[in-house]
Order: sequence, then structure tokens, then C-alpha cells
Amino acid sequence: MPTNRVISQHHPFGMVMPNRNWQAGSAEGYRFGFNTQEKDDEVYQTGVLYSAKFWVYSSTIGRRWNIDLKPNNSLSYYACFENSPIINTDIFGDTIYRFNTKGEFIDVTNLDEAGLWGAIGELKQDENGVNYFIGDRYFKFNDSRIDIFKLESLDEGDQAITTISDREINSIMKQTDIYWRGIFGRTYFAATESGRDARGHGKMDYGVKLGGSPGGGNNDSRGDFYLFESSSTAYNAMDAGNYLWGHAMKRLGFSYSSAKTGSQTNEMGKDSDADQRAIKSGFFHEVSTKHATHFELSKRK
Repeated sequence: MPTNRVISQHHPFGMVMPNRNWQAGSAEGYRFGFNTQEKDDEVYQTGVLYSAKFWVYSSTIGRRWNIDLKPNNSLSYYACFENSPIINTDIFGDTIYRFNTKGEFIDVTNLDEAGLWGAIGELKQDENGVNYFIGDRYFKFNDSRIDIFKLESLDEGDQAITTISDREINSIMKQTDIYWRGIFGRTYFAATESGRDARGHGKMDYGVKLGGSPGGGNNDSRGDFYLFESSSTAYNAMDAGNYLWGHAMKRLGFSYSSAKTGSQTNEMGKDSDADQRAIKSGFFHEVSTKHATHFELSKRK
């Protein structure tokens, strides 16, 4: 099967280098180019204009064509990628919330509209004292309706992102007594440990254990956001709880259809699409190790 793609080399701001553009396979007019953006070759030659969801960008001048309606005051209204297109990626041309490697909030940039993308990385200074950001991990947020309330309330330095490794998932499953059970044992365990009961909260009530608050709506904006290993999505505390609940259901021996039905039954049919996405992602999460590193789940209640 031929590989239908174009191999190109670019100048720093995206203009295609002369004689550095190769067609691989038989397809013509490959749509994408520099910085993952879609090429717009109808006005100029190939590799001059690129279109994202919220802007049109010219690689010849390193600027956007439309004015940024909510610009960074230290940059031009026409700037893209904070003038660092090699370091920064702006997939849609919308808002990116930035955090340091400890998960502390740094700032928000690319304020074209209230998009929900995040980046973890390091803020540095060049020789002129100008700050620039080196991103190590980019991700979206699972519930745009709710997560925006938490994001807009953040102040610089606030702890906001907690990462959970596969080793820590194993630790959480061990702490909450999750292992394969027969059909009657797993059904009883899930039914009695998945929510609030006479003892307070069940072992599988992970959202509350992670610092969230039950009740839905804006309550879901309480607590940290959580990033699981190899995931490209950040989850608020209650959705992270759903993620872990879905994973626990698989380890107990349930099928995905049973887990999906069980979650809706437990919530009396009020699970949102975001809840269901988190449960599905957690159910199909394959941990990369059998080993565990302790995660202080009980201290997050």
C-alpha cells in the first residue's frame, strides 16, 4: 500500500524550503503541513498560508491575518505561537492553559476564545529576559461545560494538575480491594461500594476520594485535574473518579456494556456524556506494569 503523504522541510516560521518538498505515494494535494495546520494554497503558492479553526497564518511574515480579539499585551495582535513556532504548538488557534511540571498554574495564552487545551512544561527566560515556554505535554479537558469554571478561577501558582502513573493506578486498585471476582461477588461489591452508603463513601467512590464533590454541575469543578499515564485528556476530580471506576469495573470482571449500564443505573440515568467518556477511557486503559507505587488516595477525601 503506498504512503500518500508529502514530506517537507520548513523555515522556522513555516515557509517551505525550496527543493525540500517530496511527494510520497500517489496522492496529490495533501492537506496538512507546518505545525499540523491545514494548508491553504489557493491564494499563494504551496506552504505560504495555513488555516486553523480560529485563525489564518502566513508563513512568509510569521503572522496571522485576523486580529487576536484577546491578545497577550506583550505581543502583537497578529502574533501566532507567541512568536516561537518551533517551541509552541497551537493546533486550533484557541486558548491554552499552561502549567509547570509540578502541575502549578502559570498562565493562559492564545486567547482567541475560551478553548480548553492545556500544556505542561517549563517557563524559561532568554538572554533578553523575555519569558518563553517549552511544552512537554499537551492535552484537552474532558468536560468543557464544567472545567472552564475551575480554569477561569486559577491564580498563578495554584496547584491544579496531578498526574497518576500506571503504578499509582495499581496502588489505588489495591487500596480499594479491586481484583477479579465471580459474577455474584463482583455484582454485590460494585453495588455496595460504588457510592454513598451507611459507612460514608464506598471503596469505589473515587471522585470524592480524589477531592471532588458529588451532585454534578459546578460541584464537578472542585479538586484538582488529573492526567493519567499516556492520556491526552485531563479530568476533573469527579470525572477522574469515573475513569478509575471504569477501570475498576474491568478488573472486577465486568464487560464494558455492563459497566456502562451499571453507571447509569447507579446515577439514575443522569450520567453526562463527559461521565461516560471518562468511564469508557478508564475501562479500556491498559496499564503498562504490574507493579505499584503508593498513591495517597485516602488523604484526598
